[in-house]
Amino acid sequence: MGRSTASRDTRLADVSLLAAVHALGGRGEQLLAIVGLQNAGKNPTRQGWVDGIRKTNGGIYDNAGLTCSPRNFSPANFGKVVTNSCLWYVSVKDGKWKVFNNGKPVTGKIVGDPALIKQYESSAGTGVTTTSAAPAT
Repeated sequence: MGRSTASRDTRLADVSLLAAVHALGGRGEQLLAIVGLQNAGKNPTRQGWVDGIRKTNGGIYDNAGLTCSPRNFSPANFGKVVTNSCLWYVSVKDGKWKVFNNGKPVTGKIVGDPALIKQYESSAGTGVTTTSAAPAT
C-alpha cells in the first residue's frame, strides 16, 4: 500500500521549507555580488567589482539584513580572521518556523587551541606568519 496523500503533501511541504532555507542562505551572497557590480563602474572588471564591494559603505555589508551581524570587506580588514560569531538557530515545527533562544542571536568567540587561534589571527588565516619587513639578503 502507498502512503496517504496527506502524508505526501506533508513531505512536500517539508521539502519546500528546506528549499526556502537553502535559497535564503545564498541570498545575502547574491545581493553582495550585485552591490559589487553596481559599484564596479560602467565597464566592470574583476578588480572594479572587488573595489565596489570594499568601498561601498566603508566595506561594511549587512547581508541585506538577513544575518545578525554585518561583514567587513574593507581593505583594512582584508585577510583578517573573524573571531566572533553570531547566528540564529531555527527549526520547522508543525510547518512553522521556530527561532531558538527566544528570537535572539547566539553569539560567541572562536574556540579551540589558543596557539592555533593566535597563529591564524596573526597570519591572515593562511597559517603562515607574515611580515611587512623586507626579505633578508
